[in-house]
Amino acid sequence: MSGLLPIYNDSQEIVGYEKTNASADVWIKYEENIEITIPRSQTVRHYTSKKVHSGLVLFGHRFCLPQSLMASDQEELYIEQHQWKLFEHFYLPFYNEEYCLMKYENATVCYDDESLKKKADQKYLEFIIQLEKLGVEIIENNVTIESGPKDYRMNVQFLLEANASEKCTLESQVQELQKQE
Repeated sequence: MSGLLPIYNDSQEIVGYEKTNASADVWIKYEENIEITIPRSQTVRHYTSKKVHSGLVLFGHRFCLPQSLMASDQEELYIEQHQWKLFEHFYLPFYNEEYCLMKYENATVCYDDESLKKKADQKYLEFIIQLEKLGVEIIENNVTIESGPKDYRMNVQFLLEANASEKCTLESQVQELQKQE
């Protein structure tokens, strides 16, 4: 923050101006709106079985991957590699691989109003905690809740106060938090 200070003579006439930089923080108030939407039903995978096999990778070539481990429509294949190490900072171009084939079934889970409210409240509190970590002061908030047949919505209007010098970085971080919702 900077400005001009008038310089007066003995007869109280302005004889000049001196530019000065003040050591002050400028705080601004602004509004931020977020919407938290949670679907009433969700498709969840229930894993039913698991097969584990081992293999070897030498110089980028994979050995011992049985064809029975190729994932089909209702299966997921996870491959975990462990590189061989001769000394603490000397690694060899060999890997042990562990193949984990997991079968699953899709199931639809429906949530009641109480569990939807808990989830929305949890996301709301996480958002507030993140704002506080960013140094934003919440002056006022207004929460409206809509419970529809397909989803549960929480609309929140915040009146926030932040340091003007940090507002630009705060805006991008707040937008990133909203995308996570």
